[in-house]
Amino acid sequence: MKNRDSQSWLTVIIAAYNVQDYIEQSLRSVLSQIDERVRLIIVNDGSRDDTLSVIEQTVALFPDRQDHVQIVDQENAGPSEARNRALDLLDTPYVTFLDGDDFWAQEYYATVLDLVEEPFSERYDLLEFNAMEFRQADDGTSSQELLTFNSFEDFRGEITSEKLREIAINSKWYIWSRVYRSALFEKLRFPRGERYEDLFLTPFVYLEARTVSATRAPLVYYRVNFGGIVTNPTQSDIKDIESHIRSHLKHADECGNNAYKSFLVLAACQTLLYYKIITNNYYGYTRSIPLIRAWGRELKPLVKRHQVQLPLKTRLLFVSPELSNFYTWLKTRR
Repeated sequence: MKNRDSQSWLTVIIAAYNVQDYIEQSLRSVLSQIDERVRLIIVNDGSRDDTLSVIEQTVALFPDRQDHVQIVDQENAGPSEARNRALDLLDTPYVTFLDGDDFWAQEYYATVLDLVEEPFSERYDLLEFNAMEFRQADDGTSSQELLTFNSFEDFRGEITSEKLREIAINSKWYIWSRVYRSALFEKLRFPRGERYEDLFLTPFVYLEARTVSATRAPLVYYRVNFGGIVTNPTQSDIKDIESHIRSHLKHADECGNNAYKSFLVLAACQTLLYYKIITNNYYGYTRSIPLIRAWGRELKPLVKRHQVQLPLKTRLLFVSPELSNFYTWLKTRR
């Protein structure tokens, strides 16, 4: 039997696509911190630039870690399939994710080691933390801002129904903002061929989780991509978000736990706020209103049936999409 002191407890999954300018920083931030108890799986998702070459060159700079690094090179299939392929290779008690253009804070690994306490006891289903938004201008200057993703602050214990409500309201579903007990993914995978995959999957992860160890510390630097899918959405992106809302509502209808039903309905309502942003960016502030109103009509009976208390911003969207859009438009003019 392997000595627990040398046995791998964590797998880090990095999906990379056309990130030749950023992947070295991402990999260095991980490889410079981890020890022999961490596996790193890097999936090059059919990059058309020099991403794969940079990955190989950067890993070669850390010869004492190479036995714990696996590089998977596949034809482009999207981030969902890239992550799913890595999940199929999983053999450690815990797993986390990192995008190829983001990077760890210097204290990431030491902090999660403290959060997990004894990893092989698998006491905690989730390790939660905050992030820093990282912006870099063309002239090389950069700025950063704290992003509060963790709904628990500094906390270790059970995930209550009250906390589930806070999580749904917060709706920070980014898959890289937690470390997960691998067993949570036994029946879960990212949606094949669809984007906004975190928005789909992470609420279902919470339905499987019972315990959390959390810190207010920001442990990941999230790089703002000005050419990303939020600022440049397609009609397909809008359809994917609609599909995710339907999936959450379908599961709520089939679920026997009332707290979980309320959580999923609230998560779907909060997703409508994100849907508003995407449809506004694609259609404009006026043409998006019929779509938003239609979803509001569909969600209202479920909100009433499950006695879901909506936050003020969400209630405004349900009552008047026009007023909600006007408020958003005013904020962009500041």
